[in-house]
Amino acid sequence: IVGIITLCWGSYMSVRQTDLKAILAFSTISQLGMIMAMLGFGTTIAVFAAVFHILNHATFKGSLFMIAGIVDHETGTRDIRKLGGLATFMPITATLAIFATFSMAGVPL
Repeated sequence: IVGIITLCWGSYMSVRQTDLKAILAFSTISQLGMIMAMLGFGTTIAVFAAVFHILNHATFKGSLFMIAGIVDHETGTRDIRKLGGLATFMPITATLAIFATFSMAGVPL
């Protein structure tokens, strides 16, 4: 129950943010809720899935936080309302952000 509540709360808070790193942080909270929910099942496959998700999450979320830092450094802001047109200003970073976002969504590349 706590895992599901954490998952829902983190997701809700994430979509309400305008700061790029806050969005990623609340997204991580939501994913930790999902991991807690998986572990709550107590089955071998659920534990395996939780461990796999932890490793996967660490990989793509680390990339996304790095990209957020690069964007903040280059533009001077993390406010997503002011970050339009980044693909033309930072094409390599935008491409890497797309790959990391697809990984977060579970899209195979």
